[in-house]
Amino acid sequence: MNHSEAEDSVRYIYEVTKVPSTLSLYDPNHILFNSFNRVVYDLWLFLGYQGNASLPMQINNVIAGIMTLFLVYLIARRLEMSVYFSLLCMGMVSMSYGFWRYSVEAETYILPLPFILLSAHRLMIIAESRFEYRHFFLLGLFMAMATLFHQQHVLLIFIAPFAIGRRLNSLILFFFVSGAIIAAVYFPVGIFLAEQSELGEIIKWSQGKAVDGLWTPWAWTNPLKSIFGLLRSIWGTLFLFGFPWFDVLMAKLFPLKPLMEERLVAQSLSTWQLWLSLIMVAISSLCAVILTVLARIELNPRATGFLSFAVPMLCVYAIFNTLWEPLNIEFWIALLPFIYLVLMLFIRVTPFSTILGSTFVVALFIGNLLGSILPQTDRNTDYCYISNEYFIRHAQANDYIITGSGYMCSNYLYLYTDATLFDVTQIEGIKHESSIRKWINRILNHQPGRVLISSTVFDPPNMREINRRSYEKVIEALKPLRKSMKKVYADDFQIVWEL
Repeated sequence: MNHSEAEDSVRYIYEVTKVPSTLSLYDPNHILFNSFNRVVYDLWLFLGYQGNASLPMQINNVIAGIMTLFLVYLIARRLEMSVYFSLLCMGMVSMSYGFWRYSVEAETYILPLPFILLSAHRLMIIAESRFEYRHFFLLGLFMAMATLFHQQHVLLIFIAPFAIGRRLNSLILFFFVSGAIIAAVYFPVGIFLAEQSELGEIIKWSQGKAVDGLWTPWAWTNPLKSIFGLLRSIWGTLFLFGFPWFDVLMAKLFPLKPLMEERLVAQSLSTWQLWLSLIMVAISSLCAVILTVLARIELNPRATGFLSFAVPMLCVYAIFNTLWEPLNIEFWIALLPFIYLVLMLFIRVTPFSTILGSTFVVALFIGNLLGSILPQTDRNTDYCYISNEYFIRHAQANDYIITGSGYMCSNYLYLYTDATLFDVTQIEGIKHESSIRKWINRILNHQPGRVLISSTVFDPPNMREINRRSYEKVIEALKPLRKSMKKVYADDFQIVWEL
């Protein structure tokens, strides 16, 4: 499986498989994801499984994906859609690239979806029935679990009051249950594993990657990027990089984004696959536009509870994604079930709309399968794997690898080799020359294995400014060693020297 699309997945597989530290199982941005997968992986090991955690983690997501589709059907039927329209909703979600791709990947974005849809289903029940404490207890539980698997979904807890309304007792119970469950996980981990002793420290640690504010700097192009991100979560479009005009256009629009992975996938496709995928995307896009035009707002009473949650969720998540990381399809996946359910809710069942919906699903399936999904099942399209294949095949446990390949490719080396790894793009905060001298001495005296240095060290990809300042100090210290470096391997991706 090519992990290039889901760039963090290899890191999670590594952490679940090798557990570099106990705390690595409790990343604050998805605090239960690694630990849950480790428990499942331990069960597989107990039953005789001998591989790394990749397959068990992928199976977990497959199961969560199937549960998600079942809940989409259940909600559609509760909204009084016909059986066929309910099945179309399932097909639309399942054939969308983001959902399809990540449902078979070791990533964090599918496991929360059953809990989000269970929350929506519970709110529909609440809207239709008399007050019962159990409904709000379950609602708090579902939303807390979604948050614990991926922290983005803490937004749900602040969206829920729109659907609950002015029932004070209900709101108090809901906030108490959801808050208590989340605190019961974060506080013990923060105190005993992260070793944070004060409330402010625990809160700061719990923010994870959000502690420094926005992940990507705000730009006025973010709304446009959001449209790209959302559309790409529906249509994979990796095949488009097989057309030179598109490749050139993307390089101009996103000059800071490395596109090697996309190009490698597209180059594996034949001409007929490229054109058939393009035709299928065009047909499904046209169907989507016509379906949207056909939509008419005619509410049935059962839709109120669902829409009072779905509409605020779509708005709030869209704003968050636009601010946080608009191009990242991962953050748009959670919206896909609600986009399709809302769309199909407002479309009348007619022969034309039925044919149109069916055509959309079939064209989406063919376009995404041929143009994006199938090419990624080939190891030869996995940029980080093939560019580091020498290290993966030849590095030994006692070896010391110095690379500049960047976060994603370094994770491949952590997972697929037992060597000690030093990535010059991931260092930060080196302020003293003594620290560099100690590191250089450690390299020179490394025993008993080899010291292998990649040419990517001297020409790394983009990095954060704080990392670049540290990198420049390290690179200056490495330059004198080049005289004693012996070339042992070279390919189209890098040269490898032995010190």
